[in-house]
Amino acid sequence: VAQRMWVSTFHSACVRILRRDGKSIGLKSGFSIYDSADSERLVKIIATEFNLDIKRYTPRSILGHISDLKNNLTGWKENLAVHAPDFTPGQRGYQFGTVGDLEAIYAVIYAEYEHRLALANAVDFDDLIGRTVELLRTDPAVAEYYHHRFRYILVDEYQDTNYAQYTIIRRLSQTHSKVCVVGDDAQSIYSFRGAKIENILSFKKDYPSAMVFKLEQNYRSTQTIVDAANSVIVRNSKRMEKHCFSEGDVGDKIRILKAYTDREEAEMVVTDLRDKVRAAGDEWSEAVILYRTNNQSAVLEDNLRRRGIPYR
Repeated sequence: VAQRMWVSTFHSACVRILRRDGKSIGLKSGFSIYDSADSERLVKIIATEFNLDIKRYTPRSILGHISDLKNNLTGWKENLAVHAPDFTPGQRGYQFGTVGDLEAIYAVIYAEYEHRLALANAVDFDDLIGRTVELLRTDPAVAEYYHHRFRYILVDEYQDTNYAQYTIIRRLSQTHSKVCVVGDDAQSIYSFRGAKIENILSFKKDYPSAMVFKLEQNYRSTQTIVDAANSVIVRNSKRMEKHCFSEGDVGDKIRILKAYTDREEAEMVVTDLRDKVRAAGDEWSEAVILYRTNNQSAVLEDNLRRRGIPYR
């Protein structure tokens, strides 16, 4: 039974669907998938051909805008019709009407970018979901196949889904499927790839018969930490009502250290750690520093080395 299940990310599931059925929207099964470097290279070529200053209009910023449009399911044709209706993909020698008209620039490059992807039988990462939505909308036979194929749909980290991913779920579940999602609106603090908190907040409205189970007990933090989190979350203007609690220790009070530079921060952290290890008589192997992003480790390592503290 497990062999018939699909356990994957949205993007890899969409690759499987497009490899099997993408021909009805013009994709051959052997299509290429461009990574961010491939996409930036192509946009740079296009921008250069249109005599755009790529220092002012960087390929990365252009792609960011195109990505936002794709994640909101705004196609290149409708975007072009609004902002640069006189342009035709593949056209040479096109001149922009108003200098600095960002929307027109984005619309033209988006259209030309999609035109060249199609010529290369290629898609980019965002296309995987957008083209799958297009497929399910335009090919009733394919849509019906997947309606029957997925009787139960389970989605993790639902608060991080974007409009395109939301549409995929709605399309696949509109006739036969049961849907279960897991998520926490309070953890929706990043809008990575256009994530929309409204998806989880409106779930009960989208699926009126759904039952909601609140998992409010926290098993890994002290009550002090949980109380602090609750006091921040309660201020959110749009949220699902809940109150997290812990049955663990009350824990130490929270201390806030204010550092003006990353080096000063590392100095504070390492000094605090050294004092705690000495006071407790612990081995260095009993101590750990947690940091948020990889580039924070360099200044911490430098500070540990200068104090002769062994680390891994």
